[in-house]
This record gives sequence, C-alpha cells and structure tokens, in this order.
Amino acid sequence: MMSKKTKNEQADKVKFDLLADLLKGTSPEKLKTLLVKSESLTIRLTLTDKTGMERAAKACGLTLTDYLTRLHYLVAEKLEGVK
Repeated sequence: MMSKKTKNEQADKVKFDLLADLLKGTSPEKLKTLLVKSESLTIRLTLTDKTGMERAAKACGLTLTDYLTRLHYLVAEKLEGVK
C-alpha cells in the first residue's frame, strides 16, 4: 500500500510537470511577474474570520497568502462566466 505522503508527492510531481510544460518558452521577465510576490495588502477583519481563514488555509496545506490568492482566482474565474 502506498503511503499518503508518497501519493501526495506523485500528485505534486504531475502538477509540477504540467506547470513546467505550460511555462516553456515564457520569458524570465514574465515568469518573475507571474511568480514573485512583490505587493502587500493589509485588511481588517474579526478574530473569528482570521482564525477561520487560517484554519482553512492550513487544512489545504497552504499559507494564508496562497489560500487567499487561489480563492481570488477561483472567484474571478467563476465571474468571467457570469458576464
């Protein structure tokens, strides 16, 4: 039986291989624009909201920044179909 860690590592490898294929030929400048986080955002929220977001991010194996960024892209993608 394959361990959960091994399954996750294999799934990650597939995702990274796909990403590498998608980014082939992309200029270094464009990659930097896409991948380097250079901006910050300060928000005010309740302790309950903050704790809930942190808990959800951790459950997904993400940092809070990555969780919120992915959530943004998910919502933006859904809104594109609403136009």
